[in-house]
Amino acid sequence: MGSVILAPLGIVVVALALTGVSDDPSVLISVLVAALALHISLCAIFMARLVRRTRSELVELVNRNRKEASRFDYRVRQRVDSVDMALAQLRLDSEYRAEPSGELGLTFRGKAGSRVLFVTSNGAGMGHLTRCLAVALAGERFYSSSFVSLSGAAHIVERFGYSVIPFVSQAQSGLPSAEWHRRFAIFMHGVLRQNRPDMVVFDGSYVYRGVIEATRRADVPLIWLRRGLWKEGTNTTQAADETIAWRVIEPGDIATNDDKGPLRTVQPNYATEPITLYSPQKSLSRELACSELGLDARKHHILIQLGAGNINNIEDVRARAVEIVNSLGAPWNPVVATSPLADKTPSDLEATGIQEYPLAPVLAAFHFGVIAGGYNSIHEAASAGLPCVVIPNDSTATDNQRLRAEIFARDCDGIVASSAEDVEEAIRVLTVRSLQPSTGGRRFEGADQTSTIIADVIRRG
Repeated sequence: MGSVILAPLGIVVVALALTGVSDDPSVLISVLVAALALHISLCAIFMARLVRRTRSELVELVNRNRKEASRFDYRVRQRVDSVDMALAQLRLDSEYRAEPSGELGLTFRGKAGSRVLFVTSNGAGMGHLTRCLAVALAGERFYSSSFVSLSGAAHIVERFGYSVIPFVSQAQSGLPSAEWHRRFAIFMHGVLRQNRPDMVVFDGSYVYRGVIEATRRADVPLIWLRRGLWKEGTNTTQAADETIAWRVIEPGDIATNDDKGPLRTVQPNYATEPITLYSPQKSLSRELACSELGLDARKHHILIQLGAGNINNIEDVRARAVEIVNSLGAPWNPVVATSPLADKTPSDLEATGIQEYPLAPVLAAFHFGVIAGGYNSIHEAASAGLPCVVIPNDSTATDNQRLRAEIFARDCDGIVASSAEDVEEAIRVLTVRSLQPSTGGRRFEGADQTSTIIADVIRRG
């Protein structure tokens, strides 16, 4: 700074000395102006250099502090992660060693040798349990099977000779989420430790922590049977995590090719045709089906099956459908089928009530149906070639029933209804259409394909 100031002062001294030589004051003024301009220029140069150096020093200081902070944050994160891992391991060890209550022994039905444990979530209907039941039946030539299920109708698999241990879902238990997951993890550790299956197949839209941790601890391969056709906006974080399950099988859907939902970017290891309990070989003729259900074969029976009503109110639309069918007069007869999950069969309707499971073998008893857009109902109707009015449930968490209903209406013999007026018009249309010769059903091989995949995965280890 001193040199910047002294340089122009020296010029001023010289200028003063020169005034003794020249009598013209303008010379002195010119010299002073030049000295001042030079001073300003030198100051500007100095300040620019000072600013650059200061900025560089500040940037270096900020970067140095950032590195220090980053190293500190990294050390903190490492310690937090270490604590989390230790707590997780402690929780896992305590849950693994804990003694679950109740009898955990299972009897595996099927071909001796490999044992497959099917685990199903509760769901809004019977989809998870029915898919696994279909795969278990198809796989009896390969392996033996048993069940763990959160479904309220878990014991229904016992009709087919399978052993099952029910576990109450978190929603039904009323427990806080963390406590329910802790109890379920203890339960799953105990089930795998006592029964030692060769494979666990889980059907649900979210794999529970207890299933993941128990299979890893027991070193049992986990297959996720993950239904597609998820709604837009559904969280796919777990679906995109390839470490969750050893393999992912996606059962087909009649709407698969039209599905633009979030799972289109999350590909499974295997994709099959739709899975259904319907079998042409095991389906009864119309006369036998009517006899099985206690129905008069001389009447035209209309199936009204709108699910369990667990997540939407089906009573009004069901009552309206019954009223419309009764208004058609003889020989039309409304038959209300209630889900095994339903609390009771409605007795206040002027209709024949049945609670049959599965309905697949007796669908020939009906001229057409009024059904929900769930996976089972749609694919069983498509398999049997049963014309249907489809009322999609838009209140489901993940299942895009509306798209499935629209594709059923397009590719099969169906009409989508969203209001009471739609239901009335659609029923009247199908009363005429159902009297025409059937175009026949579609054959789906998903159960056989899935059971073959499971057997192959077990064989290859």
